[in-house]
Amino acid sequence: MKKNINISMLAIAGIVLTSCEGDDFKFPVEPVNYAVMPYGYMLNQGSYGANNASVTAMYLRGGESYLSPDFYLKNNGQNLGDQAQDILFSEAGRVFVSVTNSKYIAKLDRDGRELTRYDAFTNGPRSMVEVNGDIFLSTYDGKVLRLDTASLAVKATYEVGAYLEDIAAAAGWVVVTNSDYTGMGLGHSLGVINLATGTVSEVECEVNPTRLVAYNGDFFFTTTSYDAYWNAVTKVWRLRYPVTVNQIDSVTLATNLYPTDDALLMMNQSVNYYVTPYAYTNTFLRYTDDGKVSSVSETVPFQTDLSSAPVYMVQQHDGRYYVGIANFAASGAVLNSSLLIFDKNGKLTERIADAGGVFLSKIAFAE
Repeated sequence: MKKNINISMLAIAGIVLTSCEGDDFKFPVEPVNYAVMPYGYMLNQGSYGANNASVTAMYLRGGESYLSPDFYLKNNGQNLGDQAQDILFSEAGRVFVSVTNSKYIAKLDRDGRELTRYDAFTNGPRSMVEVNGDIFLSTYDGKVLRLDTASLAVKATYEVGAYLEDIAAAAGWVVVTNSDYTGMGLGHSLGVINLATGTVSEVECEVNPTRLVAYNGDFFFTTTSYDAYWNAVTKVWRLRYPVTVNQIDSVTLATNLYPTDDALLMMNQSVNYYVTPYAYTNTFLRYTDDGKVSSVSETVPFQTDLSSAPVYMVQQHDGRYYVGIANFAASGAVLNSSLLIFDKNGKLTERIADAGGVFLSKIAFAE
């Protein structure tokens, strides 16, 4: 059963926190104190063209999660926009969110109020990473922008490719994937920025690199091609550094990558689009520092819980796993996502049926 309660939260009055664990849960006492109560921001991507992207605030206390849906809408009087892509909690205590189809990146205070935005895009912003106090932003304009976190002023522009996707940083390098967004086979490289010199280089790879993460000093990325029957084949690769001896190694088949405390978690997801709603099959793999790939079913038991779920997001924070599940009606219509939380041993500890928005894609935790 879902319950709502109004509490005051420092500068906010009347924020609604929602928990879905039954009748016996307890709400935090007033006021919510940022200094002692862990919190974060959940980004709901929204449906394409529906202008329903949103942010849900999350507060953690006593092993339970409390949610404030439509956090941006409540504090700005307007929707976040269409197709939100990324959210980041900066070292300076501000929240940054990129919204691709609405073509802007915004800076929010921790209470959800928009402070400033940058919107000089032709095709829209994508992913972000913070390096040395600046935001590096990939764009569908083929550029990486280095933005000042105080003003969102552009400090540097790097010409990299065409339709840039994920971006990651490690050991003085920023790497971005140059995707095959147009389907013409043109995107088949990684853009590499040397922060010490400001120079840009390209590393060739298989077609359509998209997902990218930094793990243990290397960069891992996916490429997607299609077989003769139009079945997607997604591979994982490792890019080693330094760039002067860069080498791409084939790792395994998987569709998504999730860095954790002790391993790189990978998920290989297949979808049957010929049934309504779509049918999902997930296999989780674990890549460790010794270069070995193994099934996680022996070490992280949520393989069984998530084997047929429409998993849209996996993140680890403070040892717990946060999993976003896309929900669909029998007709195929998209519903609000659910959030499942597992402990470090893979045991399900909390299930929130309605996480406050469509296609929960990322959580930016306040560190």
